[in-house]
Amino acid sequence: MSAPMMQRHAAGFGLIEVMISIVISLIVILAVTGLYLTQKSAYSTQGALSRVQEDARYLMRVMTHDLRLSGYRDVDATTTFPTGPNGSKLFIDAQNDVGLHASDALTLQFYGASDTSGAIDGSIRDCLGNTIGRDTVVAQTYSVQTDPVSLEPALYCTIGLISAPLVSGVDSLQMLFVVDVDGGGTRFSYQPAGVADISKAVSVLVSAVLRSNTIDNVKPATAPVFNHFGTQYAPGNVAPNTDAGSVFRPDNDGRLRKRVTFSVALRNRLD
Repeated sequence: MSAPMMQRHAAGFGLIEVMISIVISLIVILAVTGLYLTQKSAYSTQGALSRVQEDARYLMRVMTHDLRLSGYRDVDATTTFPTGPNGSKLFIDAQNDVGLHASDALTLQFYGASDTSGAIDGSIRDCLGNTIGRDTVVAQTYSVQTDPVSLEPALYCTIGLISAPLVSGVDSLQMLFVVDVDGGGTRFSYQPAGVADISKAVSVLVSAVLRSNTIDNVKPATAPVFNHFGTQYAPGNVAPNTDAGSVFRPDNDGRLRKRVTFSVALRNRLD
């Protein structure tokens, strides 16, 4: 083999070839990194959505159960609910715009259950998990407060002086009552707490906004506006004077938020 040919084989890579290799390597690294970040963001968003949906399902289940339970009284109970001027039993009450982010509060009353001997049978529990007997009336209040430990908003249930968080991440809670205006079952009206005659309410429409926690790092482009009951109730996303919390404007804090709405018929108010 000639000397020039041996020198050519021993020369190795040139500067241009090395630079091209580096550029190709950087392109591959950038592509892999971009794919990783995209997958991580999608996983984070999906995880946040799953948590919010699970919390929403639990909130709906708990509040639906207790709203249907309100007004329950065993026929053998020794006492009963107070009676309003029109003769209706007063076992439900609501306060308008009293909680966090002008959320509504809801108070429900019901009795427990006992067997034929009078012993508590354990079939009815309050929101704190206590079993209730048939001669004991419970008044429990749902409200939105800030958890002093996590500093996150939550749906709280309060009985007397004891409060406990039930569902974390609840930003806003609003209610409209379907009121039998004429008492004859022919004319109904949606009315907010504080305005509605609860003694004539036949059902309640509940709307709640739930949010993800801080570690999800989900950042929507703009913070959405939540009009709890639609533009017919609050035109132009402007809340009526009697129900300031019906339009909720959260900060653009990087949280994923979801609104859930459900309706529950009240006991002994429907024919």
